[in-house]
Amino acid sequence: MFEGEPMGGAWIAGGVGLLAAVAVVALIAPSASADTASVEAELPQGLKNPSSVWTGEAVYVFGGLNRTGGSSDFSDEIVRYEPDTGNATVMDARLPWTGSSATAVWDDRSRPEAGCPEGCAYVFWTDTVTRYDPSTDTVEEMNATLPNDPIDATTVWTGDRAYIFGGRDAFTPLDQILRYDPVNDTVTKLEESFPGPRERMASVWTGEEAYLFGGTGCPGECDDIWRFDPDTDTLQLQDVKLNVSLRAPSAVWDGHHAFVLGGINDGVSKASILRVDPGEEEIRFMDSRLPTGRDQATAVWTGRQAILLGGSQAFERGDLAEIVHYSLEPNAPRDLDVEPVREGDAFSTEVTWDPPKPTSYSVLTGYVVERRSNATFEAPSPWQPVAHLDPSVTSWRTSFELTGDDEYRVYGVNDHRDNGTRSSSEAAVDQATVERALFDPLPRLLGIGPEDVPGGEGREE
Repeated sequence: MFEGEPMGGAWIAGGVGLLAAVAVVALIAPSASADTASVEAELPQGLKNPSSVWTGEAVYVFGGLNRTGGSSDFSDEIVRYEPDTGNATVMDARLPWTGSSATAVWDDRSRPEAGCPEGCAYVFWTDTVTRYDPSTDTVEEMNATLPNDPIDATTVWTGDRAYIFGGRDAFTPLDQILRYDPVNDTVTKLEESFPGPRERMASVWTGEEAYLFGGTGCPGECDDIWRFDPDTDTLQLQDVKLNVSLRAPSAVWDGHHAFVLGGINDGVSKASILRVDPGEEEIRFMDSRLPTGRDQATAVWTGRQAILLGGSQAFERGDLAEIVHYSLEPNAPRDLDVEPVREGDAFSTEVTWDPPKPTSYSVLTGYVVERRSNATFEAPSPWQPVAHLDPSVTSWRTSFELTGDDEYRVYGVNDHRDNGTRSSSEAAVDQATVERALFDPLPRLLGIGPEDVPGGEGREE
């Protein structure tokens, strides 16, 4: 309501009397948690143990095993998945082998002389190294070969080299660590190795070091966490353990924490999501769980969310085609309200809210206020950002427009970014609408519009 005026009271603008009816409609309640995992799309077929890379635009999925219908069909396909559209497309190029349990890395360096003008993926399977160029959809088998034909290994990319940890040669687990240099197309077996064979681990690269989680070889399922330093080629077992022993989990690094997703424990596929903070040696279960238990899936981090593709469920025939998005966005601001405000002859709209429920995985870095017009007899206009605010600010005021209906929404911003794009809780955002019906047409006839009302406060775009 107007300050100092009852709803529906008379008010003055530009010396012309107006009668305005104002109503605030119901608000959309915020979500209970912004840590969410949901199935958003499907692969063309179920795939157990595929491998994948994120290029900055799309996920590319390599190989895998499909056991639908009682048969076991290994794949040589390359699938492109676009998270923004949900499209999963089989590419024309084919791998030079059919199989599962490969591992892959993305080299984002532009090397036109090597056939990688916009970067290339490198896929490691048994003794082969396969290079894939998405810009031309072409595959090339490299000259380098891997010792001991590893499958079920795990790999990290350090920015100029790939490191391949453990795995197995047919049915014999391996303790080796390999280094692959794409520029020189060379493979080196390090002197450092695991104290015993390790396979089906998950791994992440933090920007400085690699962390490896779970696997088998302890002698059964492992709860170990290993740290690998490529500057010294040394491997160190960490004091902290996973909350549960896991075989064949998936893992991503969001820039601050590792998230370990799914895996097998004691013959059961898990739906749990573990957050690992290597610096603090802290591990906790996240609030959300995967839609169903799964293992032997492949996962990437896009800069704003984890994407988990395919996988299987322990001892069940048939494999998953599901593509799961796991988001780590701020909780929605609470108790959003929109009020028209009168100060003398000036009118404005004030948007207020309470801070969102804090999360344990990220720090709120600000708010974005968006507005759209919902004028009578017209479709709503697109949402437009009108203010970027510091996290300490919980209100914003702008010009009170004399015609049309406006909708406002506010969402929190955290430090999960994708090429500079803010990660928002838009899917669970609070939303409020102010409906204004003007009964006196004189302001329009006299040419009085929003530009005649004092401007809004805050940083507008």
